[in-house]
Amino acid sequence: MTAKPVDLPEEHGFHHGLGAEDRAAVAKEYAAPETAAGPTQFVRTVYHNGRSAGLQKQALEFEYQLDGQYSILAQMPAKTYADARDLFKRQGRQGAAATQRARTQLENRLTAYRAGFGDLTRAQAREWARAAMKQVAILHNPDQILGGHLAPSRDDRGTPIPGDHPVNSSLGSQNRTNAEVIDAAADRQIESGNGHLPMRFQVVLTNRRRNIRRLRAQQPPPALQRPAADLGSHQHTVPTPPSPSTPLSTGPPPAAASITAADIRQFLNIRKPAAAPRRQPGVLGVFRTVCFGVSGRLSAA
Repeated sequence: MTAKPVDLPEEHGFHHGLGAEDRAAVAKEYAAPETAAGPTQFVRTVYHNGRSAGLQKQALEFEYQLDGQYSILAQMPAKTYADARDLFKRQGRQGAAATQRARTQLENRLTAYRAGFGDLTRAQAREWARAAMKQVAILHNPDQILGGHLAPSRDDRGTPIPGDHPVNSSLGSQNRTNAEVIDAAADRQIESGNGHLPMRFQVVLTNRRRNIRRLRAQQPPPALQRPAADLGSHQHTVPTPPSPSTPLSTGPPPAAASITAADIRQFLNIRKPAAAPRRQPGVLGVFRTVCFGVSGRLSAA
């Protein structure tokens, strides 16, 4: 049975800006400074926050993960995006080894964090970290479906970025439909001679699935209404619930079963992705990575 829609909070720059189109939805616009250099496509992508009651309660995590993906996607030239999409269509998802390495690195950091409280042995801290990460995905920003690199994202200190696994899976399935809209926009931008520039995005998160097709059909979308706070309005806004679920304390964290991806990001002070990985086409299985100040070639076995 589909859960009753849960109000969406305003966090990570998302706000209730669609007006009569969908008053319950939240949205955010993304545009890199380079888009001022020439005509660029303005694309609306639309997501929902899941069918189940569990996913419906994860609106903050949906907004966090969408913000990570589109903050990076909005930096990618349209031609780079199109080339990466062509490669994805030929090869599908790649980089399982890189993702496993990132997962191990994050687990090591989480183990060290837990062991630092001194109440568990190193082996017990390792067991706690592994249990805490059972529902955690290692995030790619953007998703490989949207032209992301095979290597997971890291923050500016090189730490892999965790996210809630069910939310990540929901967004991954929804990215397939949204990618088709972005593909068409990228083709138009390349044909106009502006493939070297990024596209602009309006990302919508709705809690009503029936509205998705209608909202996505508005291409290019109307501009968002300004947040109520900017207008000095007394319009009702949905209060933002506390995040993450576990408040900071000086004592040891709770049992692993209650730990969320947002808690892990807080424990380890993990920040947003530092830069946009580039996935360039070439020999099948060969990529160039330009990220975090490092450049190199990875050859798939």
